[in-house]
Amino acid sequence: MLPYHVTRAMALATLVLTGPAAIPSAAEPADTEESLLPRILSRLEGDLDALRSFSFREEKQVERRSRTGDISSRERESSEVFHQDGLRMRRTLANGQASAPRTDEEPSPDLKDLASCFTYSTAIPAMLAERPALRLDFAARSGCLQTPGRAERILGNLEGRLWVDPEGYDLLRIEGHLRAPVTFGFGLLGKVESFELEVEREAVSPGVFAMTRLEYHAQGRIFPARHFDLRNRRDRSSFQRVSDDALSSAATTPSPHRSSDPDPDRRNRS
Repeated sequence: MLPYHVTRAMALATLVLTGPAAIPSAAEPADTEESLLPRILSRLEGDLDALRSFSFREEKQVERRSRTGDISSRERESSEVFHQDGLRMRRTLANGQASAPRTDEEPSPDLKDLASCFTYSTAIPAMLAERPALRLDFAARSGCLQTPGRAERILGNLEGRLWVDPEGYDLLRIEGHLRAPVTFGFGLLGKVESFELEVEREAVSPGVFAMTRLEYHAQGRIFPARHFDLRNRRDRSSFQRVSDDALSSAATTPSPHRSSDPDPDRRNRS
């Protein structure tokens, strides 16, 4: 099983970076870090607030591999996610049935403090999947997290690139990786040798972007000498804006969604 701090680092990195960034066009002066960061946080908060009125379906696949690269185990899970009474809820879909809704537990980091621990390059024109985009490099600021936990240690060594739409300045894709292995207890308690993260975001409603694919690959070892190689992919689709009445009934009414999708790679596009 993947150490919790690796999973939490993935969640923290995604929360920090999945807000659309307001990036200057080529005709405008380049934003400084001081002016860019508030815009990133503002747009992130705007999308997160809007998505509280949406439900969506999530297909998760987890693969564990041996040292030789062979798949040792594979898990799949379908879920429906929605908000109710201010809480994010999840219920598992299996064999045509929906489980009782439960609170969807996720880390609750201080986004402002975490985001301020990254530096961003000036946006440059680029192409993403044959469409114009703006690309920025990002990297964690050395020593910014003064008293980091294990997840923050991983996050504090993350670097990569992100792409935004040049017209609407919405974040389209993130690629991140560790710039150096991270050890715990001088390497005696464990070591994360590599951590690669990919995120794709798409419009799910006019003016609202959401993460539609999240995939990460982590390798390393944990005490005493157990090797881990884990790939986790989550595809989100069927985003629907729902009313308060629909949210209330969702807590008690079985979902109409099927428990499996013949096309697990299909994602919502609007």
